Amino acid sequence: SPSQAYPNGVVTCAGRGDMWKNANIVGLTDAEADRSMKLSGGNDLPAPEVTSFWDKYKENFDDPLIHILCVALVVIFCLALLGYAEIMEGFGIAISIIISTMVATYSEFKNENSFRTLQEKASKIRTLCLRGPEGKSATQVPIDLLVLGDVVILQAGDRVPADGMIVSGSVSVNQSSLNGESSAVEKLRIQRQAKVEDKKDLSDSGRVFRGSIVEDGEAVMQVDALGRQTVFGALAVSLTVSDKRKQPLKMKLEALAQTIAKLSYMGAILIAVSFLFKQFLMDNGFDRTRILAYISNVGLVTHDVVTGLMLAIIVVVCAVPEGLPTMIAVVLSLNMQRLLADQVLVRHLLGIETSGCLQILFTDKTGTITEGSFTPCAFVSASLQSFETIHEIPKGLQSLLGFCIDASSSTVVRRSNRSKLEFFGSNTTDASLLKFLYKNKKEYKKERKSARYHESFHIDRPDEKYKISSHIDKTRLRVLKDVRFSSQKKYSARQVAFPFNVYRTVRENRHSYRAFLHKSPPTSSASKEETEYRISIVRGAPEILISKCQSGIKPNGDLFPMDSYARQDFQAKVDSLSAKGQRLIALGVTRENLEDKDVPSNIVLLGAMCLVDRTREDSVECIRKATEAGVQVVMVTGDKLETAAAVAREIGLLGASSKTDIVVTSSDLRAMNDTKVQSILPRLAVVARALPSDKSRLVRLAQASGGGAGKVVGMTGDGINDSAALKMADVSFAMGSGAEVAKEASDIVILDNRLSSIISAILYGRTIFKTIRKFVMFQSTINLASTCIVFMGPFMGFDFPLTLIQLLWVNLVMDTLAALAFGGESADPHYLQDPPLARDQPIISPKMWRSIVSNGICITICSILFLTWDPIQALFARPVSVEIRDLPFKDTAKVEDARDLRKQGGPVFLTAFFSFFIFICTANAWNVRTPKLDLLHNVGKNKGFIVVISAIFTLQIAFCQLGGSLLRTVPLTLREWIYLLIMSSIVIPFDLLRKSFFEFSTSSLRIIRRAGGTYEGKIRVILDSMDSTMAASEKID
Repeated sequence: SPSQAYPNGVVTCAGRGDMWKNANIVGLTDAEADRSMKLSGGNDLPAPEVTSFWDKYKENFDDPLIHILCVALVVIFCLALLGYAEIMEGFGIAISIIISTMVATYSEFKNENSFRTLQEKASKIRTLCLRGPEGKSATQVPIDLLVLGDVVILQAGDRVPADGMIVSGSVSVNQSSLNGESSAVEKLRIQRQAKVEDKKDLSDSGRVFRGSIVEDGEAVMQVDALGRQTVFGALAVSLTVSDKRKQPLKMKLEALAQTIAKLSYMGAILIAVSFLFKQFLMDNGFDRTRILAYISNVGLVTHDVVTGLMLAIIVVVCAVPEGLPTMIAVVLSLNMQRLLADQVLVRHLLGIETSGCLQILFTDKTGTITEGSFTPCAFVSASLQSFETIHEIPKGLQSLLGFCIDASSSTVVRRSNRSKLEFFGSNTTDASLLKFLYKNKKEYKKERKSARYHESFHIDRPDEKYKISSHIDKTRLRVLKDVRFSSQKKYSARQVAFPFNVYRTVRENRHSYRAFLHKSPPTSSASKEETEYRISIVRGAPEILISKCQSGIKPNGDLFPMDSYARQDFQAKVDSLSAKGQRLIALGVTRENLEDKDVPSNIVLLGAMCLVDRTREDSVECIRKATEAGVQVVMVTGDKLETAAAVAREIGLLGASSKTDIVVTSSDLRAMNDTKVQSILPRLAVVARALPSDKSRLVRLAQASGGGAGKVVGMTGDGINDSAALKMADVSFAMGSGAEVAKEASDIVILDNRLSSIISAILYGRTIFKTIRKFVMFQSTINLASTCIVFMGPFMGFDFPLTLIQLLWVNLVMDTLAALAFGGESADPHYLQDPPLARDQPIISPKMWRSIVSNGICITICSILFLTWDPIQALFARPVSVEIRDLPFKDTAKVEDARDLRKQGGPVFLTAFFSFFIFICTANAWNVRTPKLDLLHNVGKNKGFIVVISAIFTLQIAFCQLGGSLLRTVPLTLREWIYLLIMSSIVIPFDLLRKSFFEFSTSSLRIIRRAGGTYEGKIRVILDSMDSTMAASEKID
């Protein structure tokens, strides 16, 4: 039987699980299924194109910074072939390129594989179909192994696995994942005279479509469309082509790379020309005879030309932040793992950073802002009395209400692990109403001490906690007629019959039931015990039932007449509760038989159940954080306007403190042209009754608004109908419980469906961008200083104060390790108080330029003093134990000899300068790490920073002691190392002074300009604002 096909204990509704047997329906035999599989294939969807590891690796070479390094690599190898450069320098640049691209490729490939694993698990859903040797065995089959002609059994809660015709029974299905319509649609068998031509007409009441959810009923369908031939599959195929705009970070990096390329090429040409100008003219005193003699010395000219070319290459290598691609890949990867722990799965690396730039977020309501399930919050009786729990209702109405809710539902209820209620074979309305009958643990403890509790439930054993059983034995309850709910009728009804005296609750509360229990006339052979009672239970929209009510029932079980005034009062109560965001379902009973077309008349109104899709506990706080972060949140929902507005007011999207105050419906949007919609976007809070096309239009118009490159737009979605908008958005968030196609179209998957996880993604995105800016500031300071030193060195008598291999050591080792150091920075909630950055805003801000230039000049001046000041040279004038020409190293540039080294201070002095430059640049990392004066701020949350900085110092000492010919170094003494550590720390107090005076004075001037009144008033404003000013100065512009 079908129930035996559920190994995990899912229970089918009694009396309905063998419907297909009663209809004599036969499915495919195993042999027929095999033949169909060979002829037409299975039901698998077209797999998205998977990029291999090596293809991803090649894609990562499409980076302007990598292009510049590749140019330098080619030049170095050419010079090495001619004997003017060491091949090791080329290998150094090559290793830098490989590391940068490999880290990014590995991280993205690994996370894509994780996503594929999740998708494969999601695709292993099984469905119940008729197979076997004779085609009569109910068998669970994976949905991708369904074939044409398969007969599938559909029950409440199932997801339709393919497109097909209803051949027996009827179901109510939710097709919102296909068309955005949240209301259920009834599907049933239709006798057709001709073949169906349009198999993709969602309004066809005789067809069901893949991706729909069965909310109620049971039916048998025959599959006639599979995989990409289904409506669901066709949409999936259409979404394989992406037209997404470039991510903001990619735009910023391209702009930065173009700027760096221009400056580096200009600098390379300038330094090469300047060096040759010095060698050709200045060193020869502008004397024509000496110049001609110099030119006639081909070897010397070749030496100087190669030296100039090497200097140009060094400038390019200095200017290009080789470690930046590596650093970005490392930072994105580290934060990707942190986000996964917070239930955020990042599919595309740049999607994290883009979320930090969000300016407007279009989000669903159900399941994201709210919990996604309706919970009963109160029952309003026909006499307008409200009861929050079933226990507060007097016994007469309590018994009748419980009986009607239970008898009108085919749901089986079970408590798993003695805590969580589980509903099987139910729709959302059934489950919501049944929740009202169940008590929590506190109520059980309270009721055990008293005799008054609803007899629907009992405690089987005093020592067993809260075991629940239904009071209605449904095997004795006969369903005579079912009228299913539809969006057109807006009500459902059921007529049931049961034997006389079978239910104690009816016997003991006969006073409450007497007015509408219809006693069927006994047959001549029937005994009194076999006489049946009949009752018709009606549920639906209050306005539908109220119009048919002639009387109501009081809480004590007495009837009272409902005239027009009483009906108006009840309707007014319903309207006031609806305005608070509650959904109301009226319940009534009647003695009349049910008809399919008309609502029964002479209904006795019990009251209305108030259901609420409760907002998540953290939704209000999330909206507040988003507002502080400058992110406009627009709630896009299929709910009616009143409900959506009530939820928006509850979470703070609407109200006195909100900057948004416009609520529109889909029809309102359709009546507006694009210009009008863009004009209301800054104040838009809610879009009700929204269609999928509305989402795509809103994304498109938001991206085109805001001036410049447009706003950075985010979109959430869970259905395949959302996929187009998800594709268009700058960053898209798919819900973990959503359709697989929506996840494929997204950048980020929110595994727990919570808005708070999206806020976490925004915070981590901003943290990543702050980290990138810190690294750019750190590296740019080094590049500026090294370029100035290389440029000025020849004019001070040092052709190569830093060799190419030494600069590669600076960029490769120190910058790669610095990427790890900065990449471990924690997500500071303070970042959510900063405004979002425009998509075309440059990475380097004016404040960063001040830091780069100031500290770069400081390092340059200190380096020049180190090279030229005699007292410093005297500290490192130690002679080596052997002649310079006998040292086991040669300069890798092949343009220096022993005489040149001796002339430039000797190997000890040049080793000391190389180490000094490394140390002073590394010390500057403490300045860059935080804009605060407290350099230890939050350093405990990034202990890796201390470890990495210490490692850089350690590695530099080790390589100088052991580097030899590779790095043009000799071992230094302990005293010399101490001198270097002390001298290199000067950059720290310098930057503290810069932060204290320059940054604070700039902020103070802005405050003075804003402050009015007298001089004393301005001073008072400054003093009162010092704390906030320093806090503001902590932000990177």
